[in-house]
Amino acid sequence: IYGWERIVANPPHGHLAAASEEPIYRFGDFARSTLAGMGYSEHVGRTCIGESIAHIFKKSGLSLLELENPLSDDARYMRPALVPSLLQAVSINAKRRNALRVFEIGKNFMYAQGKPVEYWGLGIALYAKKEVRKHEAWYELKEVLNAFCASLGIADVVYVQMPDAKKESLRQILEPQGLSELLISGKSMGSIGTVAKHIQDAFDIEGLLVRAYVDIGYLIAESQSERAFADIQK
Repeated sequence: IYGWERIVANPPHGHLAAASEEPIYRFGDFARSTLAGMGYSEHVGRTCIGESIAHIFKKSGLSLLELENPLSDDARYMRPALVPSLLQAVSINAKRRNALRVFEIGKNFMYAQGKPVEYWGLGIALYAKKEVRKHEAWYELKEVLNAFCASLGIADVVYVQMPDAKKESLRQILEPQGLSELLISGKSMGSIGTVAKHIQDAFDIEGLLVRAYVDIGYLIAESQSERAFADIQK
């Protein structure tokens, strides 16, 4: 027996790498505080969906990621968008509220060039149970997006009619009328539109529901890009 008291105490040593913060988490904290200040509540939903919801996206022509060993039938596929999660949040709370403003920051999963990919997105939903003109809710959510982008130092935000090629993939979820594409510096960053009535009926939602989506990866890159500023005239 060597003996515990005879073991020489040596402090641990090694090379420690400097920790770096992921931009997505810093952006998430900023987005939460900013949208909360605008009256929106965060929702954290599931990343898996069942066959009934997956069927809607399959009709849009999307190829979904199916799990080999799902925990249950309602968690067989990875969600390709944040819409189902936001709809579930509205469906649960709309029975007790006349208006809802929710957002979610999370990952989406789909195929790109035959390979599975995942990407971060920001989804925002505005719900009103009472009769509200569609353009009023649409413009309210548009101003939320404008204010959010302005808080990131992004001012060149443009909304254009969604091209027919892109509109086809969203036709099963959003109404074609008013469906617009969000452009920042000429690049497509997301979309805004009214959720189709048959989708709201599937989630037992009565009223008006407008949703917006922004690709966080593109938004972070744009917010970090260099900009030229003119000198202030004296």
